[in-house]
Amino acid sequence: MKRLKAFTLIELIVALIISGIVISIAATCYQIVYKQYKEYKNVNETLSQAALLNMLLNKDFQNFQYVNKTSDGIEFSGFSTQQTSNEEQKTVYEFGQQYIIRKYTTIQDTFGVVLANTSLKFQNKEIENNSTLVDELSFETDVIQENETFHYKKQYGADVLMKLENKE
Repeated sequence: MKRLKAFTLIELIVALIISGIVISIAATCYQIVYKQYKEYKNVNETLSQAALLNMLLNKDFQNFQYVNKTSDGIEFSGFSTQQTSNEEQKTVYEFGQQYIIRKYTTIQDTFGVVLANTSLKFQNKEIENNSTLVDELSFETDVIQENETFHYKKQYGADVLMKLENKE
């Protein structure tokens, strides 16, 4: 009788067991890498959102002529130093407990930040009335489990301060 060269049943079972072990290791590695990627992506989105909010608030504080307190936030108005038209522009920030909304012309940005200790001041005094000029804004928020303080200051020209003093 002629013998055929083939694998035995035991050799096939051993090969299946080894390939099963390799596949389970590969699946576990994939899950770990995917979890790390999602965590990295969430951290990166949070940091970029905080950086964008910081950049926009800095830009608006520097470029707009006036900053006024509103019932639910602040309003930047007057002529922006970066605008090309002669129209007066407005940018409004609404402060909620879990968000900040920035409205500029037809653009609306929402920043998912939890606010704490929000403070609006004019000449180092807390502001209580609406439509009052603001020269200082500060608030605290949690950025990736670290408490961060955001602080912005507006330097008004003498003409604005004299107009305000004449109104009073």
